[in-house]
Amino acid sequence: MNKIENIDNLISKFLSGNALPEDAMLLEDWKNENPTNKLYFLDCENIFKNNKNQSNIENIDNTKAWVKITQSINKETDVKQLQTKKIVYLRIAASFAFIISIGAIIAYMLNKNTSQELSYVTTNKPLFVNLNDSTKIHILENSKIVVDQNFGVKNRIVYLKGNADFNVTHKDELPFIVDAGSFFIKDIGTKFSVRLSLDTDTIYVNVDEGVVLLFDSLGSELEIKASEKAIYIRSKKQLINAQEINLNNAILKFENTTLKEVVLKLNSTYKTNIILQNTQLNNCTITTEFTNEDIDTIITIIAETLGLDFEKTNSGYLIKGKACLP
Repeated sequence: MNKIENIDNLISKFLSGNALPEDAMLLEDWKNENPTNKLYFLDCENIFKNNKNQSNIENIDNTKAWVKITQSINKETDVKQLQTKKIVYLRIAASFAFIISIGAIIAYMLNKNTSQELSYVTTNKPLFVNLNDSTKIHILENSKIVVDQNFGVKNRIVYLKGNADFNVTHKDELPFIVDAGSFFIKDIGTKFSVRLSLDTDTIYVNVDEGVVLLFDSLGSELEIKASEKAIYIRSKKQLINAQEINLNNAILKFENTTLKEVVLKLNSTYKTNIILQNTQLNNCTITTEFTNEDIDTIITIIAETLGLDFEKTNSGYLIKGKACLP
């Protein structure tokens, strides 16, 4: 005998007064299992009461009760099937979400493992580095090169602090760019040198072969080719094409040196006559390094760095201005 027939017989016995105490307790537990069971019992009870005076009450009760049970069970079955389908769909969706999450984690770990930045640092010895695009870099003492994590895939950018020589393998689709801190050297098929000391305000670029494009974050740019040289004054954000700069050996270095002392040193070294028009300029200070530059270039750099003007005289230079830039 299945469950429907058991419940039907149990209710019939209870309503007709033939149920044992344990039958009544079992029915009560069944009614409290869920609201649907209780509603079903109440419907059967109403049918029983409405038809209790008819002679064929048992047949009527059983027939209608069966109908009610069938309708109730069908309805409950539909609801359970719908809930079951919903649970299945949710489980499938959860599985897809889990798989996607695992995939994302794996992709991240693979990307992390294959896209790490490469860093090369020197102290008292230079270092020769061959990048994966066949570009060769000679990193001089006390310098640092950091290769961008997307190098060779999305870009060919390296970050330079200090001095280095580059022999670049040219690629039109991925130009080689040196980021020297808001100042950039872009390869256009070239071999070049960059000199930038952390304690100076000037960057020196010398092209041995090919062409480079120099530019900064403010839009200034300058193209120089083989045998040409340029300087970039960081404090002034200014590019200067200087044909006579020699980058081989630094001979003049000033660190928070007063302009008066700088002028005395330059007059002695270059046998010239540099005059400060305004004595208030004596105490201006400058930090920079000159490496056998011609005197015209040096005066230009000093004037641009300190926000001053100058003019050539018969005996040398006259540096003019009311005050230096802070």
